[in-house]
Amino acid sequence: MKVQSLVANTIWYPGWDWQERARVDVTVLLPTFCRAKSGLFERAVRSVLAQRNIYLELIIVDDGSVDGTSALITEFMRSDPRVSYLKHPINIGLPAISEYEAYQYSRGDFIAFAFDDDEFLPDALAELLAAALEKAAKCVYGYVDIHLPDATTQQPAVITNFGRGGSPQTMLHSHNFISNNAVLVHRDVLENVGLYDPHIAIARLCDWDLWCRIAQSYDLVPVDVAVGRIDGPTRGESLGNTYGVELWLANEWMHSPRNEMLRPANFAHYDVLVTPSSLSSEAATAVNAIAESFRSKAWYQSTASAAPASTLNRAFGSIAVLVSSYDIAITLCFDRLPTSLRSRLRVMVYQQWQGTLPEELVGASAIIFVRDLFDMADAIAYAQQLQIPHYYFLDDNLIALAALPEHRAQYCPYSRQTVAAALQSFRGVLVPTVALQRYFLDEKLHHQVFLLSPTEFRELNKPVCNHLATSAPRVKLAFLGVTHRFGTFVNVVVPALCSASTKQAIELHIVGDEKDAQISHLIGVLAPYVATVSLVLMPFNPDLDGLLRHLRNQDIRILLHPGEDHINGKYKTLNVLLNAKQLGAVPILSAVEPYLGLAQLGVAHVVENTEAAWLSALQACIGSPQQLLLKNLNEFCTREFSGAANVLVMEQILASHPPVTTVVRDARYRLAIAAQKAVNRQLQAQLRSRRFIVKRALKMLWEAFLTKLKLR
Repeated sequence: MKVQSLVANTIWYPGWDWQERARVDVTVLLPTFCRAKSGLFERAVRSVLAQRNIYLELIIVDDGSVDGTSALITEFMRSDPRVSYLKHPINIGLPAISEYEAYQYSRGDFIAFAFDDDEFLPDALAELLAAALEKAAKCVYGYVDIHLPDATTQQPAVITNFGRGGSPQTMLHSHNFISNNAVLVHRDVLENVGLYDPHIAIARLCDWDLWCRIAQSYDLVPVDVAVGRIDGPTRGESLGNTYGVELWLANEWMHSPRNEMLRPANFAHYDVLVTPSSLSSEAATAVNAIAESFRSKAWYQSTASAAPASTLNRAFGSIAVLVSSYDIAITLCFDRLPTSLRSRLRVMVYQQWQGTLPEELVGASAIIFVRDLFDMADAIAYAQQLQIPHYYFLDDNLIALAALPEHRAQYCPYSRQTVAAALQSFRGVLVPTVALQRYFLDEKLHHQVFLLSPTEFRELNKPVCNHLATSAPRVKLAFLGVTHRFGTFVNVVVPALCSASTKQAIELHIVGDEKDAQISHLIGVLAPYVATVSLVLMPFNPDLDGLLRHLRNQDIRILLHPGEDHINGKYKTLNVLLNAKQLGAVPILSAVEPYLGLAQLGVAHVVENTEAAWLSALQACIGSPQQLLLKNLNEFCTREFSGAANVLVMEQILASHPPVTTVVRDARYRLAIAAQKAVNRQLQAQLRSRRFIVKRALKMLWEAFLTKLKLR
C-alpha cells in the first residue's frame, strides 16, 4: 500500500488568510486522533498559538477522529488565521504520513513537530529558532519534562529536563534521548535525508529513526531551551502504548538506507507494507507480527499486500555490543562496517539498559562486551546463565596500564591471572592491532584472538587536496589530542608553531574550553603571537565522524599529533593517519610508538620531540603542497583501513551463531526469569539479615538503657 493511495482522499483546508509566499519562520506539524474529549489536543494547540516573538503557522492533520475534534479545529481556524487543517476521511494510524502531508503545505524555513499530548512553553519556539540562527545550526533540540507512570507503583511520575545538555550523537545508536517536540530542523535537512518513515515496521520509533538518519550527515545541536512537557506515556491509547515494537527489527531497519525513498519528492511512492527482500527472515516475521496491529484499519483490509515475508529473506544472526561508553573505538571498528553487517549489530550502553538486560539480550545470537570485564560482571553473568555466546573487545593493554601508578587505581583488577580467568567463558577476543593480538596469544590469555581494525569513514572520502603555499592568508592546522598529549603539545609544538608563524600566519583548531586550566594556559602562551597565531576552540565531541565532518569543512591542511613514549603506545592503532587522510591533511607525528617506521613509508612526518624538529617539519609542510606524501597516505589508508578483514571476522561470528529461534528465546526467557528470582531472593535475604541486625542492635541498646536505669 503506497502513501499516495492512503492520502488520495485527504481534504486540505487552508487558513482563512493563507498565502503561499507569506513570511513564516517556523511551521508546526501536529497530527491528532480522538483527543478532543481529553482536553489534551486543545491544550497542545493553544500552547502553539500562544508562542511569542515568532512568525509561525500550525498545520493540523486530523486522522479520522470521531470525537468532535473536527469541530474544535474549525473553531481554532475561525479565530486564528495561522491554523490550517488536513482531514483524513478514515483513520490511517501512521503519524509519519500525517507529518508528510502537513510538510507538503508548510511554508516555514524551520519545521517543528508536535503530538496532540504535548505542551509548549510560551517562548520555546522563539528560543529554539534564535539558538539555531546564532549557532548556524540546521537542527537543534531542547529539553522537556516527560510525565509517565512509575514502572513499579504505576503512580504519576516525572522525568525532568529530558534531553538537557545533550549526549554524543553516537549514543543515538543505543537509545533515543531527544523528544519529538523538542526539535527544530531546517527544511533543507528534511529535503536531504527525508521525513519520518511511515512503514508499519518503524511506526512506534519513527522519530528516533529520523534523528539517527539526520545524525549521519548533520550535527544535532543541544541548546539550553526548556520546550515544555509531554504526556504520551501516561495515556493508554498513545502510540507508544498501542503499537508493538521489536528492538532487533528496529535496529536492522534503522540501519537500512532509505533516505532517497523518504525525501518529500519520492515519499508518495513509498509502500508502508512491503517487506524488503534484504531484511532478515527474523525481522520479516516481526514485521508480520506488528502488522496485526493494523488489521482493523479499513485501508489495510482493502489491500491484498498484507506485508508477506518474502521468500528471499535469509536467516541472519544478531550481535549485541555492550559498552560502558560510546567512545571512538566503537566508531572506528563497529559503526563503519558495511550497512548489511552494521544492521546486524545493536550497540547498547550498559548504564542505559542496566536492570533490563535479560529481556534485551534474549534475542542476541552473540554478545560482544567492550573493554570492561569487571564493571559489567553482572551482564557477563547473565550471558553465561542464558548460555549466550560472548566475545570481548579491547583496544588498550589494560594489564600493562594497571602496572603504572597513575592508572593503578582504575585498572587494578586487571592482571594476567584475573583476565585469563574472566575470559574462560568467552568464545573469543577482538583487538584492533597486531601487537595486542600477539600479546593476548603470547600470554595465553585466550586462544582465539581476532583482528578488528579501524575502518575509514567512506562518507568523508575525498580526493587529495592540492594545497598551495599561498592559497590562504592563514594556514589551518588541527590538534585533536587528549590530555596525555597536551604537555608535549604546549611545551614543544606550540613554540615551533609560534616561530613558524613569523613567516606564515597560522590558524590553530583544537578541542577544548577556555575555562579549562590547560586551555587557559595555552591562551596565555599564545598571547604574544595573537597577530600571527589565531586559536579556534571546538567543543569536545566524542562523535568522531561528526568532528571530522566539521573539520573537513574548515580545510585543515596539517594534523598535529604529538606524544610521549608510553608502555601502551605500541598497542595503539594508526587511526590518526586515517583521520588525516579523510581531512586531506598532512600528519606530523612524534617519533614514538606506534608511529616509528612510518617516515620510511612516506605517509607522515615523524619527528623527534624537540622544537627544532617540529619547526623543520612545519616549515616543510607550509612551504610545499606535499602532494607525494598525501598520495602515499591515501593509498596506505585505502589499503590498510578498508575494513575487509573486519567483515570476514563479523561474518564468521554470525555464521558460528545462527539466529535465535522461538524455542531458544523461550528457554532464555525462562533462564532469565529464574536468574532474576534468584537475585530477588538474595536481596530479600540480605534485607531480612539487615533488619535482624538492626532489631538486635536496638534490643541491645534498650537493654543497656534499662540496666542504667536500674543502677540509678
